[in-house]
Amino acid sequence: MNELNPKQMLKNTRTIFFVLIAGQLLFLTVVLFIKFFIYKIKLQFNLDFTDPLILMAIILSCISIPAGYLHTKSLFKKIDKNELLEDKLIKYQSGLIIRFASCEGIGLLCIVFLLQNSNAFFLIILVIELLVMIQYFPTPEKIGNEINLTPSEIDKFSE
Repeated sequence: MNELNPKQMLKNTRTIFFVLIAGQLLFLTVVLFIKFFIYKIKLQFNLDFTDPLILMAIILSCISIPAGYLHTKSLFKKIDKNELLEDKLIKYQSGLIIRFASCEGIGLLCIVFLLQNSNAFFLIILVIELLVMIQYFPTPEKIGNEINLTPSEIDKFSE
């Protein structure tokens, strides 16, 4: 069995991160192209709390993003300090993907809602989701802090 290379794991995780961000931005670009150039519809900002889509977007954002963070935080706490670095990194990567998914789902939902009713309010939630996701960008120091790696284990990311 091949041993997991921490540097390669970090590279793969960053690739996943960039692909998820790019996917959302490209989908948003397609939606905005359809709205502006094909149907000539202008975006409008309307914060109407009687609109079920706005309520759904707000409620799901307030539940999904913190739930993904808290769930992975509890997963990371279960990682034993005596485990092999390979096992720690596999668990970390799985948890980070859960965090990404909890953000990405809300982002894609907001883009679909934007396509449906042209309310620019959904862009605000999308930007918030993207900013949260950017905070999850994996660096050796963040990984070390999240799963309590030793300095020698953190140094293996640069080898």
